[in-house]
Amino acid sequence: MLRRSLLSGPLRSQVGASRPLSHPIYRHCSSHATPTAPRTRFAPSPTGHLHLGSLRTALYNYLYAKQTGGQFILRLEDTDKKRTVEGAEQGIYEILRWAGIEWDEGPDVGGPYGPYRQSDRSDIHREHVNKLIESGHAYRCFCSPARLKTMGLRRSKLALPTDYDRACAKLSKAESDERAHKGEGHVVRLKMPDDPPPFHDLVHGPIKHGSNAPRHSAGAYEDPILLKSDGLPTYHLANVVDDHHMAITHVMRATEWLPSTPKHITLYNAFGWTPPTFAHVGLLQNKERKKLSKRDGDVNVGVYREKGYLPESLNNFVALLGWSHTEKSDVMGMQDLIRQFSMDRLTAGNTIVDFGKLDYLQRHHVEARAKSGTAEDIIRLAQREIANLYGTQTAPEGPVASRKIDEEFTRRLFEVNAHNYITAPRFASSVGYFFQPPSYVDATADKAFKRLSKTLAEHPEDVGECKAEALRFLSSIPESEWTPERLKGMLSEETHGWKGQERQVLYMKFLRWALAGGANGPPIHETVWLIGKERSVYRVQTAPLKQTERDVLVRKSWEGDVETCRAVAVELLETVEWTEEGVRGVVAKEWKRRRMQVIFEKFLRWAVVNGDAEAELVGKMVELGREQAVERIKGAITTEAQREFLAERVFGRGGIAKAGGEVVEEK
Repeated sequence: MLRRSLLSGPLRSQVGASRPLSHPIYRHCSSHATPTAPRTRFAPSPTGHLHLGSLRTALYNYLYAKQTGGQFILRLEDTDKKRTVEGAEQGIYEILRWAGIEWDEGPDVGGPYGPYRQSDRSDIHREHVNKLIESGHAYRCFCSPARLKTMGLRRSKLALPTDYDRACAKLSKAESDERAHKGEGHVVRLKMPDDPPPFHDLVHGPIKHGSNAPRHSAGAYEDPILLKSDGLPTYHLANVVDDHHMAITHVMRATEWLPSTPKHITLYNAFGWTPPTFAHVGLLQNKERKKLSKRDGDVNVGVYREKGYLPESLNNFVALLGWSHTEKSDVMGMQDLIRQFSMDRLTAGNTIVDFGKLDYLQRHHVEARAKSGTAEDIIRLAQREIANLYGTQTAPEGPVASRKIDEEFTRRLFEVNAHNYITAPRFASSVGYFFQPPSYVDATADKAFKRLSKTLAEHPEDVGECKAEALRFLSSIPESEWTPERLKGMLSEETHGWKGQERQVLYMKFLRWALAGGANGPPIHETVWLIGKERSVYRVQTAPLKQTERDVLVRKSWEGDVETCRAVAVELLETVEWTEEGVRGVVAKEWKRRRMQVIFEKFLRWAVVNGDAEAELVGKMVELGREQAVERIKGAITTEAQREFLAERVFGRGGIAKAGGEVVEEK
């Protein structure tokens, strides 16, 4: 049965074509005086997760409202029931509140201009569609989808515009009313003028679109649908009607809506209303200047929250994606953003998103929290991740016994190293040398050793003096005086007596190499303090300073990695479903360290197909069968010659894993 019209007959009398705008369904929306302060809004659809672009739109509208003493309104555009996702509405509330964006009026807090859910305003929308039909600015369209498709194909073959031909606009009012009254399905279209109305945009300036007259003379009319056949409004109608009756004064949104604005201005003119002030900001793009997507990084705001990014970091980040300021630093909290924000500084062009900037801002905001004593939640995350990675005891080093990893120790580590904190997992993996011997063979160590080795080759006696001085100083300090303040003296000229910056720089390089394998971290005196006296002395004594010494460590590391690969491969292959898809999943196993991923694939290739780079590894393993493939892996790399050959294939000089000739950084 065809749906009965929502715009005529008995149902029309229920909606109330003659209902005055003072009717209670408007909740006093038209009786309020024109607002003296700006009113902005954020109107998301509950169709999924809130993404970075939406957060930016909400933030800009919020900042402007707060900076001008106005109101910020949250309205849900939820009329697309097919795309509405359960729980998405609550997710919007949670993310916005987490970000510190509070609304003055909205679905969950109420307000004088409600209701604030679009689906609860259907009577208002239908009322206004009736008025447009009565005034001749809109008309019912009874054309079926099949007829519209046929018309479009025919006009396309003739190289004509494929817009609607206004067949139903020619119907008499009596015929249109009668067909609607009988329940014939239809939509309602806006009758666009020959010349779209010009308007002024705060970002782009005066906007004037070309005339529609040539298309109209060809019988093609871009008459947008205002009311769908199910009686629900489209974005164009609901957006304009709701903005007007909620007294919205400023509309800030992305430039993707710029082409639709003439339609909205046409609607404002048809109703006899004054349009709000518009500001359209550029889109967010990747480095290839394409629309930002999941392939370019996470776009779901909730993911950043789960990873441990602070709300002030993310707000700061998205605020800078299309807006400039006059501050000396890009690092700004919410109050700084409110104070600085101006629509005059919004950029018209699209913005290329550099996620490295987010990490930079996160470091600074974390450090600010640490200094203000408000980093307890961050410290707990770091402590949990450190416990997951390193357990409850530090690893023994030579004669130095292990010790308990307590919360006080990890708290001190965070406090002195907060400027290097981005997320808990990354922080925990970067401070491993406080809980286990430093790696002198990974990618970071390789770079540090190269910087040190030049001096080692030219002036070995200088490095020897650095080592001797460090041992003398560290050994001279009793445990009772092992404090950061006391240890800071090891770097002073009064202590070591060296003149000139060159020797001081070498001393710092040596200490960073010996204590941490060249890894970044807290200042040297803080690092020594946390590592402890015995451990610091042992590392200074035993750190490799010759290539031959380092090669021994490389070999040990390499052999351990190969055995790890063997054990993991056997375990996975003995249980995986023996299909091409199952085996491919094993070969493509993800490791925390990319270096291990490279070694794993090369080890399997050596074990199964004798290192043949051209062979189809997965296909050969499936062909061999589970038993034979596992046996080859168990028996591979057993002779010294084989180890030498594979080590040369996998490791370059200095112990860095290589793939295709490129250095593979530790992740």
